[in-house]
Amino acid sequence: YYYLGRIQENGKKKTDAMSSYTLALDLINTTDDYHYKSLINSTLSVLYANEYSSETALKHAKTAYEYSKLTADTTWSWRLLGWIAECHGTNRERREADSLYKVFFSLPIRDSAFYARRLFNYAKLLVGRPPFDAKKSIELFDRAKQDFKSVPSIYDYYTYAYALELSGRTRESENLTVSLRRIDSNSIAANGWLYYINKHRKNYKEALSYIEKSIVAQDSVIISNLQQSLQNVQKDYFERKSLHLEVQKKAVLLKYYVVILMLILITVGTIVIVHSLRGRWKNRLEQINLLKEEVDNQLNSYKEENDVKDAKLLNLRQKYLSIYKNQYQLISHLCAAYLSPGYHPQDRIFNEVKGLLKEISEDNEIPSRAEKEVNRGLDNIMDTVREEFPSFKEKDYRLIAFFMMGFEAKAIAPLLDYSVKTVYCKKDRLKKRINKSNAPHKDNILELIG
Repeated sequence: YYYLGRIQENGKKKTDAMSSYTLALDLINTTDDYHYKSLINSTLSVLYANEYSSETALKHAKTAYEYSKLTADTTWSWRLLGWIAECHGTNRERREADSLYKVFFSLPIRDSAFYARRLFNYAKLLVGRPPFDAKKSIELFDRAKQDFKSVPSIYDYYTYAYALELSGRTRESENLTVSLRRIDSNSIAANGWLYYINKHRKNYKEALSYIEKSIVAQDSVIISNLQQSLQNVQKDYFERKSLHLEVQKKAVLLKYYVVILMLILITVGTIVIVHSLRGRWKNRLEQINLLKEEVDNQLNSYKEENDVKDAKLLNLRQKYLSIYKNQYQLISHLCAAYLSPGYHPQDRIFNEVKGLLKEISEDNEIPSRAEKEVNRGLDNIMDTVREEFPSFKEKDYRLIAFFMMGFEAKAIAPLLDYSVKTVYCKKDRLKKRINKSNAPHKDNILELIG
């Protein structure tokens, strides 16, 4: 699979090559040949780097290097060390790149062309990522060109021109950029370096024109395609792998098995969910019954001890019955909807919950019914919030009321027409504003919001 991928890559069939390399990676644990393990990972690293997936490229590069250390090929390990340094630079990890480049350049040279290319790349890093070191960048460029007779690319020359500009050698930089623009002045890299050069010269109008050209070149559709390219490759790979397995195990039979299995899983899942919901309802009913029995016992005990308190106890009992009935009301609605004939149970429950949500979401009263409910159960705490934080918006008061009622963010989001992420963000900002205030009840409010 590795060599098939090499052939396909040489034939410009990048998608097929990626599929073959990935199949090879799947089989990597079936061999103890560390050289091939290293080759497969290093090749994938280069492909991911070319597809702008720098983090994945770095991961495969490190894996390839670890395998290479288990072989006798020290030259290959040396090359991978230089490649890892370059990957760190692409990932904007300047400190790690500096450290590895220093180690790499301190080792004996195994390949002068590869060594010179690393000099050019390190020179680019020194002026492309802070802290800038234009003098050292120029030294590395001159060394690669003069000592190793390496031919710089046009983008190496653009890097060199920017380093000259940073070093105060403006005339040399200008002469070089004039020549370079005749060759290439429209690519993303060229526009980028010309932007930096003109920005340093404070030619802001020129700099703006180059950054605008760069933005046009990096049209969002192109970037989106680049980001999705590897996903398409992986999708093709899994489709090919699936086809390979289907041929071996008879495609038609396998499809039937998959369909049957999915139906079984859906059925079992539905049964589990229904039983789980029933169990929760049953536990909730049992808890409420226990609470009722406990309160009834306490009320009876108080009544026997002091008949003078009959009126107060009666009032307490009435309040409890009201709370008790309210606790039962939602469960009663859901049970009635579940047990009523004529509709599928899930549909009835869905319609019941949909009606409840509509009632909450379309509540335009000020204060809202949710706020009134919180006031009724928590000693008028929402009135306290309004008094101590009068600058909050009405939606903020509703959001706080929902959190005090125990609503989760994913339930609040559709009620207030927010995303779940927005709910969390607004909650966090409100808590920070409350915490920074001098309000006397802020600790109690924060505790209830949760």
